[in-house]
Order: sequence, then structure tokens, then C-alpha cells
Amino acid sequence: MTDASPPPRNAPDDELAGRKLRNTLGSFLTGVTILTAWDQEGGLRGLTANSFTSVSLDPPLVIVCVSKRAGSYDAFSATEHFGVNILAEDQVEIAGRFAGPHKDKFAGIRLRDGLPAPVLEASPAWLVCSVHSSETFGDHVVLVGEVEAHESRAHRPLGFFQGRFLSLAPTEPGATGSHQIRWLAEVEGGVVLTKRSDGRWSLPAGAPGRLRLDDDSLRTLGSMALGGTEIGLPLLFSIYDDPASGDLILVYRVPVAAAPANGNGLAFHAGDDIPWSELDSPETGDLLRRYLHEREADQFGIYAGSAGGGTVTTLESGFDWNTYLKRLSS
Repeated sequence: MTDASPPPRNAPDDELAGRKLRNTLGSFLTGVTILTAWDQEGGLRGLTANSFTSVSLDPPLVIVCVSKRAGSYDAFSATEHFGVNILAEDQVEIAGRFAGPHKDKFAGIRLRDGLPAPVLEASPAWLVCSVHSSETFGDHVVLVGEVEAHESRAHRPLGFFQGRFLSLAPTEPGATGSHQIRWLAEVEGGVVLTKRSDGRWSLPAGAPGRLRLDDDSLRTLGSMALGGTEIGLPLLFSIYDDPASGDLILVYRVPVAAAPANGNGLAFHAGDDIPWSELDSPETGDLLRRYLHEREADQFGIYAGSAGGGTVTTLESGFDWNTYLKRLSS
């Protein structure tokens, strides 16, 4: 007689339950939403989520998933209505705020009136749903919502891919003037580099849709680029044009209390163990050599120019390049 019992489940700490599975799932590009609801005491609850999808147009049904680990899990498990706020590319700060355990996520946020679920007034697209059904699967509750109200206006969407926010807007042919922010993450005795798909090492990077230089936005972008690691105040280190791509490159030094856990290609490299021959470009090597020299001298400056050449200006007391650039971008 053949044993028809199901195969044993893998141990919870095996490869499929760990980082490798999360990385694989993170390879699916999604949009970004903030799910909102009122709890049983009438309090506002919300969290950032990319687990949202349309199920049916007739009747109009959507699905959202909320983790049991979320602080708002009990509220969403018991709610009769919820809101889905679809975010635009310039709303990285609010996405980061609702993704963490902030005490008052809704501080300073205006809500739309007259709806059975809270909806952020700034959301370029939103839906309000009644709970059609709900069921718990594994470590999430799955809510099937029937759409009762919705609205959308033209916007450039915010995306999420491999643990990072990014713009989903298409690049127009011949368009120039985009920009990248790269992160020189300083850990005691070394730096954090990321390994690209071609095996070369580079600085962790991001390409937000619009130039946002306020401290909160920079910290959110830097944390995401470094796998969610908490970072200190970003300080401008280099600003230059890349003639090959036409991009403006901004490099920020960011202090990190500890090296991020290995994953998503991130790895700590001591100053005397940087893989110079495996870096992605000569420019990265020049930047790291300059950083090590200035760190040893405890005298940092700001490089300005192009990938081919420029000058390093030692900052004078009382001149704040970060504030200056914020004013230029406002």
C-alpha cells in the first residue's frame, strides 16, 4: 500500500522560509499602497503594503494581505471597511513612515471626508472597500474587499523591487537630467558595498523619481538602499555629472552603527580588504581611495565636477552644502 500522506513540511528555519525566499519574492516588481482602517475604538490605523491586487471587475473585488506581525493586524482583522491608498513616486517619505512603528503615522495628514474608511487626501489613487470575506493563511490575514468608492488622477507611480522603492515612470527617449543617489555607508573600520548581477562591487544606490534632499527623505532612501538598516544623518560627499548616462550623481556619507546582515548583495568590507580589481568602475575606486585618505586625516570635503575630473572643496566653518542644495531643489 502506498503511503498517501503529504511529504513532511520543511523546517521553519530552512532556505525556503528564510532570506532566499524573500529575495525571490522581492524580484516581483509591485506598486506601493498604504492600507488604512479605523480600529474598534475609532483610532486611525495604517501600514505600507505591496500585497494588493485586483480580483474581479464584476463584482469589483480586490485582495490585500496584512501580516500577523503588523501592529495594525488586530484592527484589520476585525474591520468592516478598509482603504487602499496608491502612492506616487514622490511619496517615498510617507511610504517609509507607514512602514515603521511610528507613534503617530497620521500626524499632519489630511483625510477625505464622508467615507466609511480613512483615505489620505494626498493619494493620487484610492479605493474604499467593504470586507467581502477574510481568512488567515500562514502568517497573514487575506482580506477580499468589495470596492464601494474609488478615484484616480494622473500620476507617476511609486514602485517596490528587491526591498527598495523606485520610480515606475517610463524613461522618454533621449531624456536626460535624471539623477542617482549613492550611499557611502561608513561602518567602524570599513564600508558597505553591494554586489551587482555581473559580479562587480559598487556603492549601494537608488534612483528616486524626484530630487528630494530633506533629511527624512534621504534617511528613508538610504535605509532602503541598505536593506532597512538604520542610518545616521547623511552628509554630502560628491556631486558630479556622468557624461556616459547624462545623470547627476550625488554621493552621501552615512554612518551605520553595524554592517547590514548579508543579503540582497550587501557586504561589509574593511578598509584594507576592499576588492579594488572587482569594482564596477574606476570612478568608484577613486571615490573610495579619497574617502579612506580623508577619513585617516579626519578632514572631509566635497567633490564637484564630472566623472572625468573636478575639485574637492574642504568645507569652511559655517557653510552647509546640504542646506545649499536643498534650497536649489526647492
